[in-house]
Amino acid sequence: MFKPNKLLKIVSIIIIVLSVLGLISLGAGYYMVNSMEVPGVDMSVLKASYTPLSMGMSLISSVSMIVAGILGVSGKSFKGSAVAIGIYTVMILVSCVQSMMLTGFNPLLVIDFVIPALYIWGLYQSK
Repeated sequence: MFKPNKLLKIVSIIIIVLSVLGLISLGAGYYMVNSMEVPGVDMSVLKASYTPLSMGMSLISSVSMIVAGILGVSGKSFKGSAVAIGIYTVMILVSCVQSMMLTGFNPLLVIDFVIPALYIWGLYQSK
């Protein structure tokens, strides 16, 4: 057990909210893309983006965010919090590599690492 500080609690709540929104949009997008038909538009590219790999990565990322958020707010397990945010950071890194392979480097990709960095800093200060 550890005593979470204010930064860790705030970032944990933000992480929980973002992960729940991510899960909702993942499910809604998956069900909506299959039922969406626009006359004259090739929807195969959009349907092909929902591969099992991308769905699995999104699911793992969202679940690890929820676990990190809950453990960060409650202060139950320091090690569990570190592992959960580590998994989430690895998933962000894999996503950034995929994006760079498709479109090249974009400076906005660095923004994805702000939330995990704040969480890790809050976790470090709480120890």
